[in-house]
Amino acid sequence: MVNVGKHIEHWMRGAEKSWEDSEILLKGKRYDFGAYAAHLALEKALKGHVTRATGDIPPRTHDLTYLAKLSRLSFSEEQSAFLDYFNTYQLEGRYPEVDTPAPIPVTVMADIGQAKDMFQWLKQQL
Repeated sequence: MVNVGKHIEHWMRGAEKSWEDSEILLKGKRYDFGAYAAHLALEKALKGHVTRATGDIPPRTHDLTYLAKLSRLSFSEEQSAFLDYFNTYQLEGRYPEVDTPAPIPVTVMADIGQAKDMFQWLKQQL
């Protein structure tokens, strides 16, 4: 039997830590890994919601869109599109052999602004 409250707490604590890591990396102009850590924060927050919705341990996936569906939250079309788009940052950080262009700082920072809004929204939904 899964202790749902304990698991949600675990995921949200990890999400907060990953968000802090993202901020530190971005201040150091490490845009690739800063965006990756922000993706990780959203992933962990969504896994907290999946745990709450299913009463079970979330699947081992990094796909924000899939986790959003499992979470049973009501996302706007804009939010869903953003999660789908933001998935690209986990590929760049996790799989360096994937041939992706270097992140453009201005684009990353705009995306991080949207990610921060999403992160705050996810925390409010718990």
